[in-house]
Amino acid sequence: MGQDMGPGMMGQGMGPGAMQLLARDLETSDVERMMNSWLAWQRNPNLKLGKVEAKDEYIIAAEIVTKDGSLVRRYEVNRQTGWMRPAQ
Repeated sequence: MGQDMGPGMMGQGMGPGAMQLLARDLETSDVERMMNSWLAWQRNPNLKLGKVEAKDEYIIAAEIVTKDGSLVRRYEVNRQTGWMRPAQ
């Protein structure tokens, strides 16, 4: 998976809605929808979306987990731009 990613982009290839300009700030439901679309596109039955929550007024954090709930990777999504990056 890539380091810094644009709106709708997740590593190899681009997911639905890639490079769209945002007309408003993202909500957690928007990030859930975006991440679930990306996971469906990946076709990996062992991965699912974990917690998605607002970290602060600028960042929404999302977790990718295995079917048994083990953490795979955390992402941070900028609410204003839609840019994603792996969380540190």
